[in-house]
Amino acid sequence: MFVAGIDTASTTLGSAMAELMKNPKAMEKAHKEMRHALGRKKVEESDISHLEYMKLALKETLRLHPPVPMLVSRESMEKCTLERYEIPAKTRVFVNALAIGRHPNHYDDLENFNPERFSNKLAFAQLLYYFNRDLPNGMAPEDLDLTKTIGMTVARKMT
Repeated sequence: MFVAGIDTASTTLGSAMAELMKNPKAMEKAHKEMRHALGRKKVEESDISHLEYMKLALKETLRLHPPVPMLVSRESMEKCTLERYEIPAKTRVFVNALAIGRHPNHYDDLENFNPERFSNKLAFAQLLYYFNRDLPNGMAPEDLDLTKTIGMTVARKMT
């Protein structure tokens, strides 16, 4: 898992820099933000939270170039229907991040690098617009398990 964590990070950084080089206006906007926020000082970890456009550019990079196109699989707990597909209980389901990021129902101007599409207000509005408000198989809201568990993740920073 450690090797996968290193590879996905370097792949994402390479893709982000390539997209910014192909899109000089986006690169200039990122540079202006950094100069405004930091002046001439070196970027520190604590500065990242102030670089909003940089975060938008990273999200847009992940939409266009997910380092792991097929996400970790999940297993259905019970029989369910997803759109027109019947999924039996105990079925392993994979999520295709590449297809989601390039689906015309979710994004306009699919092939173009547009970090602004991920501004918080727009992203939240799109989430609300497309969200199906019905829980599966008559589940009640209080039945949702929001417990966070440690899964297959790599720590962001080793100390």
